[in-house]
Amino acid sequence: MKDNTIRGILNRVIWSGDIRRASYDIVVVDRLNVNGFRKYKLNEEVKVLNDRLIINDTIIPYHRVVAILKDGDVIWKRSAYQIK
Repeated sequence: MKDNTIRGILNRVIWSGDIRRASYDIVVVDRLNVNGFRKYKLNEEVKVLNDRLIINDTIIPYHRVVAILKDGDVIWKRSAYQIK
């Protein structure tokens, strides 16, 4: 698995014991939100599967993930989106 993919980055964060998961946010496209995006904390409820994330009862396909933030800094983003 490539480490620079969404799944690779999230698995590295989840499975390495010394990284604090709570310092990471996942930004996804949310058409119901006013600004079009929604942030989720990478907490214990996040399950990383082959083709999607499951956060609580919400299923999020990887193509809707637009950025991964660590302490508010962008560590990965899709080039098509402007995340501030």
